[in-house]
Amino acid sequence: MPTTVTSLHAALVAPILAAMCLGLGGPLDGPVLRSFAPIGRYAGHWGVDIGVTAGAPVHSVGPGVVTFAGSVAGRRSITVSHGGRVRSSYSYLGHIAVAVGAAVGAGDVLGHAGS
Repeated sequence: MPTTVTSLHAALVAPILAAMCLGLGGPLDGPVLRSFAPIGRYAGHWGVDIGVTAGAPVHSVGPGVVTFAGSVAGRRSITVSHGGRVRSSYSYLGHIAVAVGAAVGAGDVLGHAGS
């Protein structure tokens, strides 16, 4: 029986990675440096690190509403709620271009990558 983490990976992360590999969209255009890793060597890494240059635009992976735009542990971050308890978060930003409550569409610029 699949664990909750495995199910979460299959439902949320795998489609995003597949979409990026197929060129259908993703938050950034760059190679995946570190993937979602709920267990093993990078246990607790609940995201995907994508390699880009500082200043690259960061896009929403889907339509939703910005529910957080600010600092987490000294790093600029944004969270978008897509409905149905699905959220996407974007961290290590150099610039935030949206405010809490803003409606965003798939591909809209949320901010820019930091260094």
